[in-house]
Amino acid sequence: MERGTLPELERLESLLERLRHPLVHVRTIHTEHHQGRDYPIYTITLGRPAMAQQPTFLIMGGVHGLERIGTQVIIAYMETLASRLRWDQQLQHLLERVQLVLLPLFNPVGVLLHRRANARGVDLMRNAPVRTKARVLPPRLYQGQALSARLPYYRGKGVEPEVLALEQFFREVLFQASTLLTLDVHSGFGNRDQLWFPYAYSRRMFPQTAEMMALTQLLEEASPHHRYVIEPQSRQYTVHGDLWDYLHDLHNETRGDAVFLPLTLELASWGWIRKNPRQFVSRLGLFHPIKPHRVTRVLRRHLGLFDLLSRVTAAPDAWTGFDEAMRHTLEHEARRLWPELE
Repeated sequence: MERGTLPELERLESLLERLRHPLVHVRTIHTEHHQGRDYPIYTITLGRPAMAQQPTFLIMGGVHGLERIGTQVIIAYMETLASRLRWDQQLQHLLERVQLVLLPLFNPVGVLLHRRANARGVDLMRNAPVRTKARVLPPRLYQGQALSARLPYYRGKGVEPEVLALEQFFREVLFQASTLLTLDVHSGFGNRDQLWFPYAYSRRMFPQTAEMMALTQLLEEASPHHRYVIEPQSRQYTVHGDLWDYLHDLHNETRGDAVFLPLTLELASWGWIRKNPRQFVSRLGLFHPIKPHRVTRVLRRHLGLFDLLSRVTAAPDAWTGFDEAMRHTLEHEARRLWPELE
């Protein structure tokens, strides 16, 4: 089927031709049909097929169509992997111990239409079941609303096909992992890049708070000059129907013996606007750098984080598997570092 112009999808499919390798496995988890054309949602898995129960690291982007820089960052990382797979023995050895999964373009029609929501006007990050209803702060539109798709942050009347497909992929594949770490790349908030962890709907501690504290300490030691603000998402705002809250709790109910730590990387956009106020007059300007040199800078800035988290995932003993005394100590440290946690 002929397809509308979507540069990110065209670049991704061209890259998939280069990624033909015994360690690379491509899957289409869903196809969106829009105006007579097909827009597939791909997952790309690096690792051996028999490694489903190994530690797994997922990087995902393109949930909100306006935030296309996230997709572009992930594709840039995939381009480095495509090159390194041919000669980098350390990468090949890493893929013997960890499964790396990439989902660069979760909302292709939203990216095509230059809008936050999907083809039906639903904000996919607010589309999880309402058991993740925000528990603190006065009601706000951005928390997610069920009034109309004509208003922003519409969470829909039921679960969207993209979300159902993602949940099925998690249940069938990712929930089999002995340890699961995910990173969802967004943009459009703050002066500094943020690394957020659950919960987004509540300020209470989530079950893997101790692991998050241990991972934070590990990142501080391994990369002491990093530029990321690490904090619970609820420190900034709470939302209804957060997708990662839902998937985390679902995993905790079905695989309570394993760790699943979902992170969100929120790329700081306010600095782009401050340096170039003309971004205000662009539809994408609040979410995407316009100047080519800033785009290039963003594309390379986060590759080190992706590599570091891949290696962290391959060494789960460094940040999981505590006895109760150590868990209590780490949770105490978490409350000290993030005092708003309940």
